[in-house]
Amino acid sequence: MAISKIPGKGTQNLFTNVSDTGTEGTKVATGTTAQRGTTTGQWRFNTTTGFFEGRNASTFSTLEPTPVVTSVDVTEVDTNAGGSQTFVITGTDFSSGGVVSFIANDSTEFNADTTTFNSSTQVTAVKTKSSFLNAKEPYKIKFTSATGKAGVSGSGLINVDSAPTWNTSAGSLGNIYHDINANHFTLSATDAEGDAIVYSETGGTNISGAGLSLSNGGVISGNANDVGSDTTVSFTGRATAGSKTTDRAFSFIVKPGLGTSGNAATGPKQLYDAGYTTNGIYYINNIYTGGSARQCYCRFNTRDGVHWQRFTPYHLSGYHSSSHGGGAGNTSLTFITSDSQLQNTTVSSSNRDFTYTGSSSGQGVSYMIRTGKQMPDIEGKYLGVEIETTSTGDGNNRPTVGVDWQSSEGTGNWGADYSQELNLVQGGRGVTYSNGVRNFAAVKFTADGANTDITSKNSTVGGMYGTNGSTSNLWTAYQDSSDNGYYPSNSGEGQNSYTVDDAYWWAIRLGGWSDTGTAITFHGIFYMGEK
Repeated sequence: MAISKIPGKGTQNLFTNVSDTGTEGTKVATGTTAQRGTTTGQWRFNTTTGFFEGRNASTFSTLEPTPVVTSVDVTEVDTNAGGSQTFVITGTDFSSGGVVSFIANDSTEFNADTTTFNSSTQVTAVKTKSSFLNAKEPYKIKFTSATGKAGVSGSGLINVDSAPTWNTSAGSLGNIYHDINANHFTLSATDAEGDAIVYSETGGTNISGAGLSLSNGGVISGNANDVGSDTTVSFTGRATAGSKTTDRAFSFIVKPGLGTSGNAATGPKQLYDAGYTTNGIYYINNIYTGGSARQCYCRFNTRDGVHWQRFTPYHLSGYHSSSHGGGAGNTSLTFITSDSQLQNTTVSSSNRDFTYTGSSSGQGVSYMIRTGKQMPDIEGKYLGVEIETTSTGDGNNRPTVGVDWQSSEGTGNWGADYSQELNLVQGGRGVTYSNGVRNFAAVKFTADGANTDITSKNSTVGGMYGTNGSTSNLWTAYQDSSDNGYYPSNSGEGQNSYTVDDAYWWAIRLGGWSDTGTAITFHGIFYMGEK
C-alpha cells in the first residue's frame, strides 16, 4: 500500500508542506516534450527545450530567461552596395529556433532573412542591405525565441553609411592642351549621409606623372608635361566619405598645344573653348586664312562674348578688288599681301591690311572687295573692322567701310556708286573729324531659314566706336557694356538690320571722297568673330 506518513514522525503527512533541507538541490522529473503528463501542478525539466516547466490547468508554462542582446560585429551597412549583410550578434540566453529582427528609429520592424543559432551567447543573422534606410538609423537588434520570449538591445547598434555615388561618368573626361595651365576637370560624387567627400587617385600616380595634380576637392589642374602627339592618361579615381570609398576608372587626353604650327586652330572660339584666354598670336586655319595655317592675332571674350581673329580679304579664295566712281582714277587701294600684318593688333601706316587714298578729282569713289563667298559662308560669324584716319581731306571728309551683297558674284551693280548697302563704320564718328582718329565697328550674321539676318549699330554687337587715343583705348570703349557707341542717323544709315537671301554673295566696300586739295587717307585691319 501507499506510504502516506513519514516513518518515525508520527502523524506528519508525507506530501503536505514538504521541506527539503539538502544543499545540492531537489531532483524533479526530467523528460522530453513528448513525455509530458497532463496532471495540473506537475513540475518537470524539459530536455527538449532545456527549460523547467509546470503544468497549469490546460498547458505547460516555461521558466525561460529573457534573451539579452549586447553587441554586433557590423555596425554600419552600405544600403546602396547591393547584396546581403551578415551580422554576428553577441548576448546571452539565445536559443535554437529563435528569430533576429531589426527595429528602426520609428519603431518599424523587420525580420532577418535567416537566423542561425550558434550558441546561447551567439547567433548569426543575414539581411539584404537595401532594407536599411539612412533616414531610419540607428537600428536596434531584437532576438525572439521560439516560445516568444524577446530581448532588445538597449540602444541602436546599426547605422547606415553608404559609399559615395559618382556623378562624373566613367571613361574619358575630355581633352587638355599641354600649354594650358588651368583647372581642367572637376570630379564629382555625392554621399547619402552628407559626409564630406575627399578625392584621390588610387592604384597609381598617373595624374602627377602627367604633370598635373588632383586636389582633395576633385579638381585636376596644372600645366601638363609637353607631348608630341595625343597622349591618353588613364587613372582610377577614389571618392572617400567617412570610412567608405567608391572607385571609378577615368581618362583624359593630353594634346599638343593648340594654335601652333603643328596643330592650328579652326578659329578663336576653338581656342577659347580649349582654355586659351590670353590675347595674342595663334596659328589659325580656316576659310578666312585661305585654308592655310597662318599666325593671326586673336582677342577673346569681348563684347557680346565674341572672340576675334585677324584676317584679310586678300586671303579669301574669291578675293578681287576694283575701283568705281568718278574719282576712281585718282584713288588708290593698297593691300598688304604679307602674312606678318595678321600678327599685329595696332592699326597704323606700317601695320595694316590696306591703305585707301583719294585725291585730286573732287568726286565720289569706292573700292569693291569681292570675297567670292555667299551668305552661308559667314552665317554665325561677325565681321569687324578697325580703321585709323590719317588725313580727312578737304572739309573733313569721312572715310567709310561697309558691306554689300547681290545675287551674282560678278561685278554687276556693285560698281553703281560708292555708297555701301550697310554702313559699317565711318572715320571720325563719336569724336572729332580730325586726323589720328581710330574707329571700330562690327556686324553680326545670323542664319534665318533661307535668309541671313545682318545686325549692327545698337545691337549687342554695339555701335560705331571712336577714339583719338590708342588701340587699347578703342577696345576698352568697345568692351564697355554701358557704351553703345555712335548710331548714324542721316541718309538712311540708321537702319539696324537687313535680311538677305542666302544665295547672295557679299563684299566689302571702301568709300570716300577724292578731294581736289588734301588727300583723304585711312588704314584698316579686319577681324572675323565667332562665339
